Amino acid sequence: MTGGDWRRGKTAIVRYQCGSCHVIPGVDGATGQVGPDLTGIGTRVIFAGDLANNPAALTRFILHPQRVRPGSAMPELGVRRDEARSIAAYLYAQ
Repeated sequence: MTGGDWRRGKTAIVRYQCGSCHVIPGVDGATGQVGPDLTGIGTRVIFAGDLANNPAALTRFILHPQRVRPGSAMPELGVRRDEARSIAAYLYAQ
């Protein structure tokens, strides 16, 4: 679906400390309260306010949140494209 590997996505989620801001199922310590809870993101129609929830859009947002949604609380983290696809794969698999 995303072209990524969910196992690598989980590793990238830990590396980039996504759980410091988000609740992410299956990731130890991912209990952040700053960003949205990512539980069930694959079942949502939209994310980040009004973005259509599809693999390409989620991957773009993970890559460059400030370009996609200027002023978003999500910072630019320097995530590589392959990592973004894998992070999206992990989130959709939950």
